[in-house]
Amino acid sequence: MHPEVSLRERLAEFVRYRREYLRGDEKGEAQIFCEALFRAFGHAGIRQAGATLEQRIKRRDAKGTAFADLMWKPRCLIEMKRTGVDLGRVYRQAFDYWVQAVPDRPRYVVLCNFDEFWIYDFDQQLDAPMDRVGIDELPQRFDTLGFLLPEPIAPVFGNDLVLVTREAAAKVARVFAGLHGRGVAREDAQRFVLQSVVAMFAEDIRLLPGRFFTRALEDSATGEQAYDLLFGLFREMNTPGTTGGGRYKGTPYFNGGLFDTVAPFELTGVELDALREAASTNWAAVRPEIFGTLFEQSMDAGERHAHGAHYTSQADIARVVVPTIVTPWRERLAAAGSIPEIEKLLAAMYSFRVLDPACGSGNFLYVAYREMRRLEHEALAMIAERRRSADVAAQRGLAYVTPDHFAGIDRNPFAVEVAKVTMMLAKKLAADELDDDQQVLPLDNLDEVIVAADALFTHWPKADVIIGNPPYLGRRKMVEELGAAYNDRLLQRYPDVSGVSDFVCYWFPLAHDHLPDGGRAGLVATKTIRETTSRIASLDYVTDHGGVITDAVSSQPWSGDAVVHVSIVNWVKNATPAGPRVLWLNETDLRLELDEIPSSLRPGIDVRRAVPLQVNQVPKLCFQGQTPGVTSGFVVDDEAREELVRRDRRAAKFIHPFLGGRELLHELTVDRWVIDLPHDDLLDAERDAPTLVSHLRREVLPVREKAARKEELQNAERLDANPKAKPRRHHQAFLDTWWRLGYRRADLTRIRE
Repeated sequence: MHPEVSLRERLAEFVRYRREYLRGDEKGEAQIFCEALFRAFGHAGIRQAGATLEQRIKRRDAKGTAFADLMWKPRCLIEMKRTGVDLGRVYRQAFDYWVQAVPDRPRYVVLCNFDEFWIYDFDQQLDAPMDRVGIDELPQRFDTLGFLLPEPIAPVFGNDLVLVTREAAAKVARVFAGLHGRGVAREDAQRFVLQSVVAMFAEDIRLLPGRFFTRALEDSATGEQAYDLLFGLFREMNTPGTTGGGRYKGTPYFNGGLFDTVAPFELTGVELDALREAASTNWAAVRPEIFGTLFEQSMDAGERHAHGAHYTSQADIARVVVPTIVTPWRERLAAAGSIPEIEKLLAAMYSFRVLDPACGSGNFLYVAYREMRRLEHEALAMIAERRRSADVAAQRGLAYVTPDHFAGIDRNPFAVEVAKVTMMLAKKLAADELDDDQQVLPLDNLDEVIVAADALFTHWPKADVIIGNPPYLGRRKMVEELGAAYNDRLLQRYPDVSGVSDFVCYWFPLAHDHLPDGGRAGLVATKTIRETTSRIASLDYVTDHGGVITDAVSSQPWSGDAVVHVSIVNWVKNATPAGPRVLWLNETDLRLELDEIPSSLRPGIDVRRAVPLQVNQVPKLCFQGQTPGVTSGFVVDDEAREELVRRDRRAAKFIHPFLGGRELLHELTVDRWVIDLPHDDLLDAERDAPTLVSHLRREVLPVREKAARKEELQNAERLDANPKAKPRRHHQAFLDTWWRLGYRRADLTRIRE
């Protein structure tokens, strides 16, 4: 018998067994169900497969121990609930188990209520399962649980919302590219595309009736018709009240923000086709928290780029939002016993404010808002449970956690507009998820809440929590990327952030100083914040001024578009949090509970206590080593060295083995050589090594001339912004002795010479 046929028969028998013999009792039958499931997938049993029942897991709040129903590392975690339970309400418990299930955290998490399997891949998408499979479907759709087979196969999922979102971003990016490519002003093209995105979302999440946007597209045979129909709809969406008649009768008022400006233009046939294709997407399945990033990255890079563009995953955002927002609020709710105490917490939720001072497309704000709405829902459920009368329990206040308490700042004006759209949609999506009757139209006007500005030189609004992923930029690239005048402004405004500290370091002292006592912050930064001047400017400042690091990831690869390893740091200001501090190591595969997390983000090592050793100072014994400056000109391979020496044997005296960490640790031979002319005078160098000078004149001089010219322009920019600024001559000094290494380190070469 074919193996697949046999598997289907075993699964059909498993389904029959469940229907005939199991009532769906979580306490008494969960283990029996799981044992039968494993046997149906071809195992001798759970233990024989290497899985564990009732796996102990440390609770996130460190108060006691929880038990996962089945743990099979690194494949999956299965959490059982009684029949009839809405699995959508318990995914948070499964996520908490998954986070704590280290080392070898399982790839997949399965929630099951005896009748349905919900399969999650939290690294891929957090809120929604990758697929839902009814138990009766299992014999035909076994591949959704393909990871349970003795020889696992890649599961085939039908609810990959990330894929849907990538495709939607690609389609919309194509529309923008067409508009901007033929001369439509960038701002007008961006606004039109965002207005279209909101209209498409609104149709599919039941805010815009009559599928007016899609029908307008279908009825637009020409650009002239589209001019009237599409932009006419946008005007109605910006008209207070409800459209009383005509083609768009019944259209509600959306807001006076995004639709405040309607700048019409005629669309081409190709653009209309691209827009029709975009409208065919099920926008209810598009994830707003990643759509903005994917679309923003794809506007100029093209449609194809959307399929490979990076975004910050919800799981990574949760490493900031959960310890900084969710866990503290949950602890407060758990400590509240009476209805008045819970109502007091609700009032505090309604005045709670969050700020992301580098918000980009609003991903962190979106997740923070959705989590606060869930916490609000939990609080209301607690009140309902404590009321004695069913009629009174059904009552609730009219207040809600609102998007306008989630503020953002970003230098990119378009990212700000995307962030506003993201948060507008969040309100409706949260209301649908929690099944409340909140009035979501008109959409909140967030023009005064999420603003385009430079966070390092603008006022920050009041906030109880500051979160985000500020920009990374190495000190040596800051002048090139940001301009000389801007760097001078930074130096004048923040003289304590200097040395070789990363650009991200500016946000740490700013965030800490802006917090009230008891306020919290969670920021992502390059892992260099654990080291030397970057640490001094960021984490040392925080801990020196009353900050207590509560939860941190020492280092992990980042899911965002920056190909870097990052550190994630959550802290509280001038307060002593209960319980141990949690430090994640080995790329979050090792969880440590500590009494204190040092600013180095390493257990048991407080590098701040280190002091310079006199023996390393007098005489100086440690040196950086030679720095060529223009490596491509001074460093040559075997073949080039042989050719230079063949042309002039005197050159051999000035070409030496070039050894770095790679050669010292892993190589037994020398394959790199460095040209090192010690001459202070160019005429002397040409007399002793004319061939080498000729080589360097060709390979090094143009590079140093270009760098010096750029430095001259930067100095002009700097002096134009501030006539008292001091010009820099770093690259001019290199040009003055262009035939010499950038830094010869004569202390290292003196014996040789």
